[in-house]
Amino acid sequence: MALTYAKAFFDLQLEFAQTVAARSGVPYARAVLEYTNLYVRFGLGRDFDPAHPTWQAYVDGLSRAEDPGDWTARLYATRPQAIAPPALVATFGCFSYGRLRGQFVDRRGALRENAARELLALEAPAEEFSAFYGM
Repeated sequence: MALTYAKAFFDLQLEFAQTVAARSGVPYARAVLEYTNLYVRFGLGRDFDPAHPTWQAYVDGLSRAEDPGDWTARLYATRPQAIAPPALVATFGCFSYGRLRGQFVDRRGALRENAARELLALEAPAEEFSAFYGM
């Protein structure tokens, strides 16, 4: 049975990407690609290719959506659900990482609701935020 996420799951990730964009100067579409797990949730693999046709259609719709979370949830509902995660190497708090191809490491955070909300509420200067995330 496929896992169905609540709209709030997508809203939280988009809110986080918006905060990253605002504090770092990274374009919003890039922050959504690089600081959320939406690309993987849409079943697009782990290449994080901004030119992927499905990703391009998503970003185009996202830029025009009145409710970005709703747009994201509706697109997710149309995507195949057979997505195999990489083998986990280690977990630390709400974060984990796994090996991708070769020596590459996927260091995405597992979005624990309270942890993500705490990060969004930080009033740290942009340079501290950038240093924490290795930007």
